[in-house]
Amino acid sequence: MRSVRGSAKGWANARRKANQRRNPKSTKDTMGCYVRRNFKLSDLGYASYQDYLASEEWKRIRKRKLQRHPKCLLCDRPSCQVHHLSYDERTLLGMLSVLLVALCEECHHGIEFDGNRKRTLEEANQELRRLAILRPDLERWRLTINRARKDFIFPWPR
Repeated sequence: MRSVRGSAKGWANARRKANQRRNPKSTKDTMGCYVRRNFKLSDLGYASYQDYLASEEWKRIRKRKLQRHPKCLLCDRPSCQVHHLSYDERTLLGMLSVLLVALCEECHHGIEFDGNRKRTLEEANQELRRLAILRPDLERWRLTINRARKDFIFPWPR
């Protein structure tokens, strides 16, 4: 039975949806980071993440990142994809490009997926950190990220 706007059930559904928008982690969805990303993109005028990726703005941001970093951060093959370390507004708008990482398709897939399961953003970033630790020449990159945004937690084991 569908709820009717103005009914007790309708108002309860409206409150639940408003609460989900404010606090996506309270939903049953374990991928709250992507829900929050989609709300931020909606506030920026994009209907979906796919619309954002198809936009001229993203194409410009992506092209600039790939031109500056033509090789994959992890394996030195040609980079063709850009991974977001954060979905904050400044990163989505390309204003904080240090939180965008140029990767090859294979490495990007490796950090985004655990078999067939899509990782959360935090899990993907942990996998990126794990793989980056194996490359001692990335110390400068790690320091740059930590300086760029103090509230972005990107701890590195010593």
